Amino acid sequence: RFWSRVEQDPTIIEDKAKLDPFRGAKERRIISDTMEGSDIEVLAGLNAIENSGLTKENIEALFCHSLLPDRIVPLNACHVQHKMGLSHVPSWTIDAVCGSFVTQMVMACNLIYNQEYKNILGTMSAIYSRTVNFEKTQSVFVGDASGATVFGEVKQAYGYIGHASMSFGEYHDGIVTAPPHGRPDGLHWYDYHESTIETVIINYQSAKAFGELWKPVCKQVTDKLFEKTGYTAKDIDLVITTQGGAWCLPDTLLALSLDPSKGFDTFEKYANIGGAAIPINLLEARNTK
Repeated sequence: RFWSRVEQDPTIIEDKAKLDPFRGAKERRIISDTMEGSDIEVLAGLNAIENSGLTKENIEALFCHSLLPDRIVPLNACHVQHKMGLSHVPSWTIDAVCGSFVTQMVMACNLIYNQEYKNILGTMSAIYSRTVNFEKTQSVFVGDASGATVFGEVKQAYGYIGHASMSFGEYHDGIVTAPPHGRPDGLHWYDYHESTIETVIINYQSAKAFGELWKPVCKQVTDKLFEKTGYTAKDIDLVITTQGGAWCLPDTLLALSLDPSKGFDTFEKYANIGGAAIPINLLEARNTK
Protein backbone atom coordinates (compact mmCIF):
# COMPACT_ATOMS: atom_id res chain seq x y z
CA ARG A 1 0.00 0.00 0.00
CA PHE A 2 1.13 3.58 -0.43
CA TRP A 3 0.12 7.12 0.36
CA SER A 4 0.15 9.57 -2.54
CA ARG A 5 0.38 13.32 -2.24
CA VAL A 6 -2.37 15.37 -3.86
CA GLU A 7 -0.83 18.23 -5.80
CA GLN A 8 -1.96 21.63 -4.53
CA ASP A 9 -3.01 24.70 -6.44
CA PRO A 10 -0.42 27.38 -5.55
CA THR A 11 -2.89 30.13 -6.41
CA ILE A 12 -4.91 29.38 -3.29
CA ILE A 13 -1.93 29.42 -0.94
CA GLU A 14 -0.68 32.83 0.07
CA ASP A 15 2.27 31.60 2.09
CA LYS A 16 4.60 29.74 -0.31
CA ALA A 17 6.37 28.18 2.66
CA LYS A 18 3.19 26.16 3.20
CA LEU A 19 3.02 25.01 -0.41
CA ASP A 20 4.50 21.58 0.35
CA PRO A 21 3.43 20.29 3.76
CA PHE A 22 4.87 16.89 2.77
CA ARG A 23 8.36 18.45 2.72
CA GLY A 24 9.45 16.94 -0.55
CA ALA A 25 7.79 13.51 -0.39
CA LYS A 26 5.21 12.66 -3.06
CA GLU A 27 4.64 9.03 -2.15
CA ARG A 28 5.44 6.68 0.72
CA ARG A 29 4.79 3.01 1.36
CA ILE A 30 3.32 1.33 4.43
CA ILE A 31 3.62 -2.26 5.54
CA SER A 32 0.55 -4.51 5.52
CA ASP A 33 -1.21 -4.91 8.86
CA THR A 34 -0.59 -8.67 8.64
CA MET A 35 3.20 -8.37 8.22
CA GLU A 36 6.12 -7.77 10.56
CA GLY A 37 9.43 -6.08 9.89
CA SER A 38 11.15 -9.44 9.69
CA ASP A 39 8.79 -10.41 6.83
CA ILE A 40 9.88 -7.56 4.57
CA GLU A 41 13.52 -8.12 5.49
CA VAL A 42 13.11 -11.72 4.35
CA LEU A 43 11.59 -10.60 1.04
CA ALA A 44 14.41 -8.10 0.46
CA GLY A 45 17.05 -10.65 1.46
CA LEU A 46 15.73 -13.33 -0.89
CA ASN A 47 15.60 -10.82 -3.76
CA ALA A 48 19.18 -9.73 -3.04
CA ILE A 49 20.42 -13.33 -3.08
CA GLU A 50 18.63 -13.98 -6.38
CA ASN A 51 20.04 -10.79 -7.92
CA SER A 52 23.55 -11.77 -6.83
CA GLY A 53 23.39 -15.09 -8.69
CA LEU A 54 24.02 -17.00 -5.46
CA THR A 55 21.79 -19.31 -3.43
CA LYS A 56 20.87 -19.38 0.25
CA GLU A 57 23.47 -22.11 0.74
CA ASN A 58 26.20 -19.64 -0.25
CA ILE A 59 25.36 -17.21 2.59
CA GLU A 60 27.69 -17.70 5.56
CA ALA A 61 26.54 -14.88 7.87
CA LEU A 62 23.58 -12.52 8.28
CA PHE A 63 23.55 -8.91 9.50
CA CYS A 64 20.24 -7.22 10.37
CA HIS A 65 19.11 -3.72 11.23
CA SER A 66 15.43 -3.22 12.06
CA LEU A 67 13.66 0.02 12.83
CA LEU A 68 11.21 -1.21 14.35
CA PRO A 69 12.05 -4.83 15.36
CA ASP A 70 9.28 -7.39 15.85
CA ARG A 71 10.14 -7.59 19.56
CA ILE A 72 12.31 -5.57 21.90
CA VAL A 73 14.20 -8.76 22.80
CA PRO A 74 15.25 -10.75 20.87
CA LEU A 75 15.83 -8.49 17.88
CA ASN A 76 15.17 -9.56 14.31
CA ALA A 77 18.42 -11.21 13.21
CA CYS A 78 17.67 -14.79 14.29
CA HIS A 79 14.01 -14.41 13.29
CA VAL A 80 15.01 -13.36 9.77
CA GLN A 81 17.53 -16.20 9.59
CA HIS A 82 14.85 -18.73 10.55
CA LYS A 83 12.22 -17.37 8.15
CA MET A 84 14.71 -17.32 5.28
CA GLY A 85 15.84 -20.87 5.91
CA LEU A 86 19.48 -19.92 6.32
CA SER A 87 20.88 -23.01 7.97
CA HIS A 88 22.12 -21.83 11.39
CA VAL A 89 24.49 -19.19 10.00
CA PRO A 90 25.66 -16.61 12.58
CA SER A 91 23.05 -13.84 12.68
CA TRP A 92 23.87 -10.49 14.23
CA THR A 93 22.03 -7.25 14.81
CA ILE A 94 24.17 -4.38 13.47
CA ASP A 95 22.58 -1.12 14.52
CA ALA A 96 23.69 2.42 13.73
CA VAL A 97 20.19 3.71 12.96
CA CYS A 98 20.18 5.47 9.56
CA GLY A 99 23.89 4.76 9.15
CA SER A 100 23.50 1.01 9.54
CA PHE A 101 24.22 0.18 5.90
CA VAL A 102 27.67 1.74 6.10
CA THR A 103 28.35 -0.09 9.37
CA GLN A 104 27.25 -3.40 7.86
CA MET A 105 29.40 -2.77 4.79
CA VAL A 106 32.54 -1.96 6.78
CA MET A 107 32.17 -5.01 9.01
CA ALA A 108 31.27 -7.36 6.15
CA CYS A 109 34.06 -6.22 3.85
CA ASN A 110 36.70 -6.56 6.55
CA LEU A 111 35.44 -10.01 7.58
CA ILE A 112 35.52 -11.11 3.93
CA TYR A 113 38.98 -9.58 3.39
CA ASN A 114 40.26 -11.50 6.41
CA GLN A 115 38.68 -14.71 5.05
CA GLU A 116 36.29 -15.20 7.96
CA TYR A 117 33.39 -15.53 5.52
CA LYS A 118 32.94 -15.53 1.73
CA ASN A 119 29.40 -14.12 1.42
CA ILE A 120 27.44 -12.08 3.97
CA LEU A 121 23.83 -10.96 3.64
CA GLY A 122 22.84 -7.63 5.17
CA THR A 123 19.15 -6.72 5.60
CA MET A 124 17.53 -3.61 7.02
CA SER A 125 14.03 -2.33 7.46
CA ALA A 126 12.21 0.78 8.61
CA ILE A 127 8.59 0.66 9.73
CA TYR A 128 7.78 4.22 10.72
CA SER A 129 4.03 3.75 10.19
CA ARG A 130 3.87 1.67 13.39
CA THR A 131 5.41 4.38 15.58
CA VAL A 132 4.48 7.81 14.17
CA ASN A 133 1.51 9.81 15.34
CA PHE A 134 -0.39 10.77 12.20
CA GLU A 135 -1.73 13.86 13.92
CA LYS A 136 1.81 15.29 14.12
CA THR A 137 3.67 17.00 11.29
CA GLN A 138 6.71 14.69 11.37
CA SER A 139 4.49 11.84 10.18
CA VAL A 140 4.15 13.24 6.65
CA PHE A 141 7.66 12.51 5.40
CA VAL A 142 8.38 8.99 6.68
CA GLY A 143 7.53 5.63 5.11
CA ASP A 144 8.16 1.90 5.37
CA ALA A 145 10.73 -0.06 3.37
CA SER A 146 13.30 -2.83 3.48
CA GLY A 147 16.57 -3.26 1.59
CA ALA A 148 19.23 -5.94 1.45
CA THR A 149 22.75 -6.43 0.12
CA VAL A 150 24.95 -9.45 -0.50
CA PHE A 151 28.59 -8.71 0.32
CA GLY A 152 31.23 -10.88 -1.31
CA GLU A 153 34.43 -10.85 -3.34
CA VAL A 154 34.40 -8.80 -6.56
CA LYS A 155 36.82 -8.03 -9.38
CA GLN A 156 39.83 -5.97 -8.37
CA ALA A 157 38.65 -2.77 -10.09
CA TYR A 158 35.45 -2.72 -8.01
CA GLY A 159 34.32 -2.94 -4.42
CA TYR A 160 35.15 -1.41 -1.08
CA ILE A 161 37.81 1.31 -1.18
CA GLY A 162 37.72 3.01 2.21
CA HIS A 163 35.63 4.35 5.05
CA ALA A 164 35.45 7.27 7.46
CA SER A 165 32.78 8.07 10.03
CA MET A 166 32.03 10.17 13.09
CA SER A 167 29.45 9.94 15.87
CA PHE A 168 27.95 12.82 17.84
CA GLY A 169 26.54 11.20 20.95
CA GLU A 170 25.65 14.53 22.53
CA TYR A 171 22.62 14.68 20.20
CA HIS A 172 21.30 11.23 21.08
CA ASP A 173 18.07 12.63 22.52
CA GLY A 174 16.89 14.44 19.38
CA ILE A 175 14.62 12.08 17.47
CA VAL A 176 13.85 8.96 19.47
CA THR A 177 11.41 6.06 19.64
CA ALA A 178 9.99 6.22 23.14
CA PRO A 179 6.87 7.22 25.08
CA PRO A 180 5.82 10.58 23.62
CA HIS A 181 5.93 12.41 26.93
CA GLY A 182 9.61 11.75 27.53
CA ARG A 183 11.12 10.71 30.87
CA PRO A 184 9.85 12.89 33.72
CA ASP A 185 11.38 12.28 37.14
CA GLY A 186 14.32 10.50 35.55
CA LEU A 187 12.35 7.36 34.77
CA HIS A 188 13.12 5.19 31.76
CA TRP A 189 10.87 4.24 28.84
CA TYR A 190 10.32 0.76 30.26
CA ASP A 191 8.77 2.24 33.40
CA TYR A 192 5.71 3.31 31.38
CA HIS A 193 3.78 0.10 31.05
CA GLU A 194 0.56 1.81 29.98
CA SER A 195 2.13 4.15 27.43
CA THR A 196 2.40 3.83 23.67
CA ILE A 197 5.76 4.01 21.90
CA GLU A 198 6.21 6.70 19.25
CA THR A 199 8.97 8.09 17.06
CA VAL A 200 9.10 11.63 18.41
CA ILE A 201 11.35 14.64 18.90
CA ILE A 202 12.29 14.81 22.58
CA ASN A 203 15.00 17.48 22.43
CA TYR A 204 14.30 20.06 19.73
CA GLN A 205 17.76 21.60 20.03
CA SER A 206 19.39 18.24 19.32
CA ALA A 207 17.03 17.62 16.39
CA LYS A 208 17.80 21.09 15.01
CA ALA A 209 21.53 20.42 15.27
CA PHE A 210 21.07 17.38 13.02
CA GLY A 211 20.21 19.68 10.13
CA GLU A 212 22.61 22.49 11.00
CA LEU A 213 25.63 20.19 11.25
CA TRP A 214 24.92 18.16 8.12
CA LYS A 215 27.02 20.15 5.65
CA PRO A 216 30.07 20.84 7.84
CA VAL A 217 30.16 17.25 9.11
CA CYS A 218 29.83 15.87 5.57
CA LYS A 219 32.82 17.96 4.56
CA GLN A 220 34.81 16.91 7.61
CA VAL A 221 34.13 13.19 7.18
CA THR A 222 34.74 13.12 3.42
CA ASP A 223 37.99 15.04 3.90
CA LYS A 224 39.10 12.23 6.24
CA LEU A 225 38.03 9.66 3.65
CA PHE A 226 39.86 11.38 0.81
CA GLU A 227 43.00 11.65 2.92
CA LYS A 228 42.89 7.91 3.66
CA THR A 229 42.19 6.79 0.09
CA GLY A 230 44.00 9.37 -2.02
CA TYR A 231 40.81 10.32 -3.85
CA THR A 232 39.28 13.80 -4.20
CA ALA A 233 35.77 15.11 -4.78
CA LYS A 234 36.57 15.36 -8.49
CA ASP A 235 36.86 11.56 -8.63
CA ILE A 236 33.27 11.05 -7.44
CA ASP A 237 30.77 9.97 -10.11
CA LEU A 238 27.73 9.29 -7.93
CA VAL A 239 26.67 10.39 -4.44
CA ILE A 240 24.04 8.45 -2.47
CA THR A 241 23.04 9.36 1.07
CA THR A 242 20.55 8.38 3.68
CA GLN A 243 17.45 10.56 3.28
CA GLY A 244 16.17 11.82 6.59
CA GLY A 245 14.81 14.81 4.69
CA ALA A 246 14.59 16.09 1.14
CA TRP A 247 17.53 18.38 1.91
CA CYS A 248 20.03 15.61 2.80
CA LEU A 249 21.33 14.93 -0.70
CA PRO A 250 21.38 18.57 -1.92
CA ASP A 251 23.23 19.67 1.21
CA THR A 252 25.76 16.86 0.79
CA LEU A 253 26.44 17.90 -2.80
CA LEU A 254 26.83 21.51 -1.68
CA ALA A 255 29.26 20.48 1.05
CA LEU A 256 31.40 18.67 -1.52
CA SER A 257 30.99 21.36 -4.21
CA LEU A 258 29.58 18.75 -6.59
CA ASP A 259 27.11 19.24 -9.42
CA PRO A 260 23.52 18.17 -8.61
CA SER A 261 23.65 15.71 -11.54
CA LYS A 262 26.02 13.55 -9.48
CA GLY A 263 23.43 12.89 -6.80
CA PHE A 264 20.66 10.30 -6.62
CA ASP A 265 17.93 9.73 -4.06
CA THR A 266 14.36 8.43 -3.85
CA PHE A 267 12.89 10.80 -1.28
CA GLU A 268 9.98 11.82 -3.51
CA LYS A 269 9.06 8.18 -4.02
CA TYR A 270 9.68 6.66 -0.59
CA ALA A 271 10.27 9.58 1.85
CA ASN A 272 12.49 8.90 4.89
CA ILE A 273 13.02 5.13 5.09
CA GLY A 274 15.84 5.05 7.62
CA GLY A 275 18.73 2.68 7.03
CA ALA A 276 16.95 1.04 4.08
CA ALA A 277 17.54 4.14 1.94
CA ILE A 278 21.09 3.44 0.78
CA PRO A 279 20.63 -0.15 -0.49
CA ILE A 280 17.36 0.86 -2.16
CA ASN A 281 18.95 3.94 -3.74
CA LEU A 282 21.90 1.89 -4.97
CA LEU A 283 19.52 -0.57 -6.62
CA GLU A 284 17.34 2.12 -8.20
CA ALA A 285 20.37 4.10 -9.35
CA ARG A 286 21.72 1.00 -11.07
CA ASN A 287 18.39 0.52 -12.83
CA THR A 288 17.90 4.15 -13.88
CA LYS A 289 21.27 5.93 -14.10
